[in-house]
Amino acid sequence: MSNHIITSMEDWQKLAATLLKEAGETHLWTLQGNLGAGKTTLVKALCRALGVKTLVNSPSYSLIHEYPSHQGPIYHCDFHRISSPEELLQIGFESYLEKSYYTFVEWPKHAYHLLGNYFKLKVAYLSPTQRSVVAHHVFRQP
Repeated sequence: MSNHIITSMEDWQKLAATLLKEAGETHLWTLQGNLGAGKTTLVKALCRALGVKTLVNSPSYSLIHEYPSHQGPIYHCDFHRISSPEELLQIGFESYLEKSYYTFVEWPKHAYHLLGNYFKLKVAYLSPTQRSVVAHHVFRQP
């Protein structure tokens, strides 16, 4: 488990590089935190670190955005508006899990039962200029 304090936009980029190393081969990530905590800001930094050149923004209304990178597509999911696990099945979320590309899931509450091993991030608002990020691996038995 690792704990990080963010105090600037530059810190987000440094953290992204650190977390990518820490996650290793784990390409499925979840991000938890209240509205405005910095989940999307962290995904933007991660995508930049992975070579995404296009605009990265929250998929709140489309639920899933796909960004091109030199490593293949990167998927950014925002399931804040999802109200049940069945809705995830209806939109075909399981098909994204079958791929070995980076998938970042904000608001994963209804997705946990579908996930195998993943890298879990908890983002918290501390003050207008500070956020904390706690990261750890979650390993599931087959």
